[in-house]
Amino acid sequence: DCNSSLPQHTHQGQEITLVLAGEFIDEHATYKPGDFIIQTPKHQHSPKTREDQDCLCLTLLDAPLHFTSGLATLLNPFSQLFFR
Repeated sequence: DCNSSLPQHTHQGQEITLVLAGEFIDEHATYKPGDFIIQTPKHQHSPKTREDQDCLCLTLLDAPLHFTSGLATLLNPFSQLFFR
């Protein structure tokens, strides 16, 4: 969706993303269709879409995200439930 974001997070494993359409940005770069991004536990970011366009990505995780700011940190104890 336009103007969407994920709370700031790091990774407990790898996050692999392929941008299929549109764009998203984070603290490190602007990602466009065809971009292939690998995030590891040493990466922290807050990805968000642009105000004027949608973004479609395929993202694979091999471990839960770890939220590092705001109310989203309350979800961290439950994240393991999705990786059993």
